[in-house]
Amino acid sequence: MKQIFGSLAAILMVSGSPALAFEESFFTVPSPNTLDAKTSVAGIAHGFSTKVVDTEGIAKHLDQNNFGFSGANVGASYRYNFVKGMDAHAFVGLRSPEVTAGAGITVPMTGFAPFAGFDGVVQRDSGKYRKSFFGYVGAGSDALESWHLIPSVAFAYDSYDKNFGAALALAVPFTEESSLVAEVIPHFTQEPLNFALGDFLTWSAGYRYSTGGHQFFFVVSDSPAVTFRQALQGAPNGSMNFAFRITRLF
Repeated sequence: MKQIFGSLAAILMVSGSPALAFEESFFTVPSPNTLDAKTSVAGIAHGFSTKVVDTEGIAKHLDQNNFGFSGANVGASYRYNFVKGMDAHAFVGLRSPEVTAGAGITVPMTGFAPFAGFDGVVQRDSGKYRKSFFGYVGAGSDALESWHLIPSVAFAYDSYDKNFGAALALAVPFTEESSLVAEVIPHFTQEPLNFALGDFLTWSAGYRYSTGGHQFFFVVSDSPAVTFRQALQGAPNGSMNFAFRITRLF
């Protein structure tokens, strides 16, 4: 498995054509798919599970955990566009571990473009593999780009833990290649909550940069989650973690 991730990382770092351009996207929250037909996107993501900040403030003994850059929630993803606005996608994660595969669709519209997706999930739990499904609907827009704001909203349900959640993501572009990005993901389960912050809210904020067919995300989050579904599962209360993603357009 590590050899597969290493090979994928090498492919992703191959120099791409400057003509390749990404849609505006976010770290975990989905957004409208505006890529052309017969294009694909491969990526790797890493959420560091070691806390930089915990409930006691700055985590103790940072020098012993590499200043938060240790521990791993690693995943690889792939998406292929059959036609513009319709794709098949898959994700393999080492946490649990888990495999998801599904499809997504975007309806091109003026203003907010609606999108939806559905995934089948196989995840290991207590030595057994459990099957579940994950679905989401939402809408995003670049209509506010003149205000330097690009929003995306989504609603999702995960049958694995019976989680229901909503998400608001916002990009603030300051050049054609880069933007500041932030996400807030409140979520609810059928189990009683003690209403500690991490039980019903996950957030992240950071920087996105696109160049030569590559897209880079560097974020700080209260969770090591690297997918929308993982973010719905909550976060340790009061923690703060580093995470990054690298994707390559083909």
